[in-house]
Amino acid sequence: MMEKRDLKKRRTKPRVAFLYGIGLFVATAVFAGVVLYQLWWQPRVATGNPIFGYRMEEMPELNEAWLSATEEFGGNQVHVDYVEVIWMSGPVIYFNIRVEEGISLSEAHSAAVPILEYFIETSNEAALDYSLQVVVSYGEIAYLDGDGNLAGLRADNQREVAAHTHEYHRSFAESTLEYAERYPSRANMTRANDNINSLFTASILAAGGEEELESMRTRFAAITPMTDEEESAFIESQGYIPEYSGVWQVPPTNISDFPNWGVWNNRRSRIDWN
Repeated sequence: MMEKRDLKKRRTKPRVAFLYGIGLFVATAVFAGVVLYQLWWQPRVATGNPIFGYRMEEMPELNEAWLSATEEFGGNQVHVDYVEVIWMSGPVIYFNIRVEEGISLSEAHSAAVPILEYFIETSNEAALDYSLQVVVSYGEIAYLDGDGNLAGLRADNQREVAAHTHEYHRSFAESTLEYAERYPSRANMTRANDNINSLFTASILAAGGEEELESMRTRFAAITPMTDEEESAFIESQGYIPEYSGVWQVPPTNISDFPNWGVWNNRRSRIDWN
């Protein structure tokens, strides 16, 4: 009996080893397949897709000759120095139109329209399936950021507008301080204090620096406010206590005229300027 049991055990061991080997082989093959898919096949498929994905599948193909022809045509227009048509193989086409320095915004707009119309006609209206974005500008040359936006010129423009706003706020705070010095009523004192130490502190620092802010604060601290009796006596003799009449609203400036951005409107066949 012992010999038969030993024989069965010897026959079972090879079978278990064989099944174990098959299982190990299958597990290894599955693991290798997953690794191969993630590290080789999936990246290969991804790199084969265009960066703009399915947005470009139905878009008509653009001919580079159309871009070159439009740049040549635009450079010969009145008030135009040169034109750069920028296409990053995506759904947006940029028209960087450099105009003569000193011309009006309306003249720049008028010069831009026929350039886009020429491009649309030259492309047999294939351009109408794209977003046509245009900027008219002069002065410092614009540069493109990584997304193809005219970031350099836009950033310069925003800095100039911010500086203009800070200077207006600084001047406004200075005017209210002068009125508080001349007519130190409670209303004038409160307004000057709020403008210097709260509302326009950042603008005073940006436009005049730390020294000007400290100077305003020193001048304000030196003011002797009117008493209630003094205010009443002043109103009785003068009719009212003068207050700074300026309106807290930044006046318009031509800083934002150039550069000026617009988008071609297919429905109205015109450029919508912002």
